Amino acid sequence: MATPVSGLSHGQHLRGARERAFECGGCWYRARHRRAPVDGRDLLTVRVEPAAVTDDERPGRSAAVDADRSPDLAAHLRAGVAVFNAGAYLAAHDPWEAAWLPLDEGPDERLLHGLIQVAAGTHHARTGNAEGATTLAASARDYLSGLDGHRGVDLGPVRDWLDAVATDPAAAGERDPPLIRVDDVVLGPGDLEFPAASVAAPHLAAARGDEETADLLRRAADYGRADLAGGKTESPFVMLTLEHLDPDQSDGLPLARLRDFVQRREQRDADVAGLFDPGEDE
Repeated sequence: MATPVSGLSHGQHLRGARERAFECGGCWYRARHRRAPVDGRDLLTVRVEPAAVTDDERPGRSAAVDADRSPDLAAHLRAGVAVFNAGAYLAAHDPWEAAWLPLDEGPDERLLHGLIQVAAGTHHARTGNAEGATTLAASARDYLSGLDGHRGVDLGPVRDWLDAVATDPAAAGERDPPLIRVDDVVLGPGDLEFPAASVAAPHLAAARGDEETADLLRRAADYGRADLAGGKTESPFVMLTLEHLDPDQSDGLPLARLRDFVQRREQRDADVAGLFDPGEDE
């Protein structure tokens, strides 16, 4: 029986192993991959089965917090890192803030709070707001103190960057900040799994000033999550979102096809809703 997949990475699956172990709902599964057509175009699909998994197969062991990783927090953390690494520094603030707002005080709250200030401080440094940059750099360093490796995030280069911003924000603003590593990987948008990919994609579009595409990607994300929650592992909304973020895709076709699928699903939902609308009195 197919099981919803919480970790589908276009970069890993289409350009890497054909089998992968991952965690979903506290249980470990093994995904086997195949190609199947979606409206005439080959896309990756998976069949997921429960599996016994050894410690060596478990991803993300460097953080040593597998047991308490919240899927939503992890997705937003990774999405923000990928957006930041793509150069949309201020936009990275949004997924981190969404995960930070409901948290109580603790390491997760401090990590996200610090990263939020890293994003804002970097933006200020690059836009010439020296006072804002230095204030946020100092505050971010305080929040991130003692959190080395928490949630797998390599904070050493981040702290060095904050020191540079605090010392000379003008000089720091003339160069790029370090790429952030999670579990020893520099995450780019094409490396993200779903649902992290669905979190990052709208923010990247909005950072480019393309609100129409950002709105489309938000709607597709809702349908993709609903499909996976319902056990549909071959969701076109998931697969096309991943293809849209794939750096090897440059023709815009995944986005065009995603728009088509969203419109079809919206029409279907409207048709179903219409069946239950009270008719006019005759």
